[in-house]
Amino acid sequence: MALNLNTSPYFDNFDEAKKFARILFKPGVAVQARELIQLQTILQNTVGNFADHMFKDGARVKGANGVIRKRDFIKINDLDAASATVSNDTLVNYVGDTVTGGTSGLTAKISKTATGLDTDAVDKKTLYIEYTGGSSTGTYLHFEAGETLTVTSTDSGRNGDTFVVDNGTDANDVTRNYFGQGIDFVIEDGIIYINGYFVLHDEQEITLEKYKLTANTFVGVKFVD
Repeated sequence: MALNLNTSPYFDNFDEAKKFARILFKPGVAVQARELIQLQTILQNTVGNFADHMFKDGARVKGANGVIRKRDFIKINDLDAASATVSNDTLVNYVGDTVTGGTSGLTAKISKTATGLDTDAVDKKTLYIEYTGGSSTGTYLHFEAGETLTVTSTDSGRNGDTFVVDNGTDANDVTRNYFGQGIDFVIEDGIIYINGYFVLHDEQEITLEKYKLTANTFVGVKFVD
């Protein structure tokens, strides 16, 4: 619910119908909070009227481009290489760390994670990664099933941790495969015109599909007043 400014301590009772365009201040007289707030409201009303003529509500004014981003993923087991449990609660802490494959020699940076369980056919623990280095032989295009991934991290508590790549595959359902690509939708930094205001929008990202490259989804920006 929008904040009511026409109450204590603001007392902003600006009314466009009264056609006031300025607030005058007398030298030697203390400026009231009400006057300063109404001055902002007058300016905002003027800017909003002009902007309504130039822009549709919800229009991108600067930046805020929508981008579809593909994400490589690797599903991992509930147990690491030492048979210790990989916690869903702390999996997100590995974002930004690097993993190296013991079999493939590939390296990758973890860009985000998803929780899950071995008992789930599709939604297992998942690392979304950006491959940063290839194998010395050029044989491998992705981490291998059952491969041990070793973490390199600036955090001593995570450095040297391991994950074990899942081995699930299904020729008829790509979402069950242990590797592949999903898609995210990103709205980049920018300015959006909403309800008479030019709102600065920080980059936001949502997952459209975790484990496949096709989606049928409407994406928008929700403005909370």
